Amino acid sequence: MILTPGIDWEQLKADTIAGTEFVKLVMDCFLEQHVHSPTRRNNILDLLLTNELEPKDDVLVMAPVDNSDHNVFVWGMDCNVITTLSNRTKLVYDYDAM
Repeated sequence: MILTPGIDWEQLKADTIAGTEFVKLVMDCFLEQHVHSPTRRNNILDLLLTNELEPKDDVLVMAPVDNSDHNVFVWGMDCNVITTLSNRTKLVYDYDAM
């Protein structure tokens, strides 16, 4: 099982008070953690928290960039472009779909 140091995301349990408080905050905000592969050595240190049960695409964990010791992760996101009357482009993110 791969853990954020001190946090088991599958069981939603932590072995420290700070970890327990963080898991409680994530749960109180109805967030879901989607990274299930290591992002640094054998640990999940980089998180993707959303209020959706499943992201649009699987979260891909890729090789680190340059000399970083953290892996990169990539996922899909839906967004729309709206042109306003002032001819300015505004990105509108569909947070419900993330």
